[in-house]
Amino acid sequence: MVDPWMLCVNDMDHPWMVWATPVEQVTQRRRDRLLAAFTEWLTGEGFCFTDLLDLSPQTTKQLNNLIVRYGRQLFEAGWPYSHYSEVINAIAGYEPGLRRLLQPAWDLAFAWLREEPHSHHVAMPWQVLVASLSVALMWGWPRVAGVLALAWGAILKIGEVFAACRADLLLPGDVFDTDGFCLLSINEPKTRYKAARHQSAKLDHPDLLAVVRLAFGHLDPGCRLWPYSASTFRSRFDAIVNRLGVNSWTGQAGRKLDLGSLRAGGATWLLHTTEDSELVRRRGRWLNSRTMEIYIQEISSLQFLHLLQPAARAKVFTLLDNFSFILLVAEQLQASATPTSVWFYRFASG
Repeated sequence: MVDPWMLCVNDMDHPWMVWATPVEQVTQRRRDRLLAAFTEWLTGEGFCFTDLLDLSPQTTKQLNNLIVRYGRQLFEAGWPYSHYSEVINAIAGYEPGLRRLLQPAWDLAFAWLREEPHSHHVAMPWQVLVASLSVALMWGWPRVAGVLALAWGAILKIGEVFAACRADLLLPGDVFDTDGFCLLSINEPKTRYKAARHQSAKLDHPDLLAVVRLAFGHLDPGCRLWPYSASTFRSRFDAIVNRLGVNSWTGQAGRKLDLGSLRAGGATWLLHTTEDSELVRRRGRWLNSRTMEIYIQEISSLQFLHLLQPAARAKVFTLLDNFSFILLVAEQLQASATPTSVWFYRFASG
């Protein structure tokens, strides 16, 4: 069986791992670690990894059989699918000649996915987004509101927002309001080796632009848009969702709103309003429509509010109705240099 401790082998124990195709450093380190675990497993089975790379049909068949056996042990031990798929990618990266010869190993991967299907993020409806922005502003969390508005409105991966600095964000005010939209320059986009290396995301919804300007317009160029940890943001997001009561609904089946719901919600809303799938694909920077369709959840997004508890639904629409006033007060508080730590008390006092 697979020894879990093998998956923690030090990357530096295997300096010979060189990759034929460009990958991010974090991906390379992960593949190094997983391939090191596989080579350790092979040693325990009486095989040497490098001896299995001569590309002869008999040896390649043996290598595929060993990979499949290793994958079955990973599956039975409860390890995630990515541990297996990345081992195959690592082997193909180490010996590119094997790339097209590992189909038997990939067959097990496809069978694994059928047993462990991908779960789609629940798309956040625009009404829930606006209610969340209202709560964040009243609680004195303008940065949280800004990240929510930017990630949802510009159809961004949440990590792209976390990695961005103020210098990466071009607001209308930066060009004397001659443009009615903002652009976020994305550093090291995930698809940079398959699409444009330099990519940007666009936000042109006036209300969301106002929130983004409030949250980030005053920052110095070198300041991160989100200066804290990802876990801190996740905790605040969960607090907002729980306060709204949108964390449970009829037919939930274990699903919940999470940070991935922002990108899915923004893409779904844009398709509803424009009925232009090519525009949505370009805005979301998806390479093909099939990938985009994973995020688009038209029916579930429309039904979401109907499935909420009546009290939660009423809370969402009350905050939605008062959003313009809440944003106006937040702008006044910021203009008067009122510390965000007392915003809640100002809102609570009326």
